[in-house]
Amino acid sequence: EDAIFGSFGSFFEFFPLEGSFECNPPFVASIMDRAHGHIHDLLTASDQSLQFVVIVPSWGGALFSGSKFLVRQIQLKAREHVYLHSSMTATKDPRLVCGIEHAALSDTSVFFLQNAAGQTKWKISNNSERRLRAAFGEEKQKKQQQQQQQKKKKKTSTTKAKK
Repeated sequence: EDAIFGSFGSFFEFFPLEGSFECNPPFVASIMDRAHGHIHDLLTASDQSLQFVVIVPSWGGALFSGSKFLVRQIQLKAREHVYLHSSMTATKDPRLVCGIEHAALSDTSVFFLQNAAGQTKWKISNNSERRLRAAFGEEKQKKQQQQQQQKKKKKTSTTKAKK
């Protein structure tokens, strides 16, 4: 039961006709395949504005990248973006939620899947992509990597100078 994590029930028993939803399934091939099928069926069945933003590891995105509902695909490189591991399950009080950022160890794919009405309602622009990349901490991670490389260079040059 995922109620402790804020779940309202199984994704596969969720049948929205309109709205914008994030789908970040467990990184298990059979579950990602099943999620793809369910999303495809939902987008096909609805003539109202419907969108899913799907987040999966790049190795699990083949079905989504071939979807007729794909509007945009964004690739995030390993170690250049972060995931937030939070203590949200410990409390329902948002003031007490804390999180730890962890650099992603593999590439991540983000897919924007929309039906025709969804494409009219939600335009996915270059600015949308920049905001998504910022939310994943991409620039922050790149700066941290650059700082680490500079520290290594300084340490190496200092060690060479002492010899």
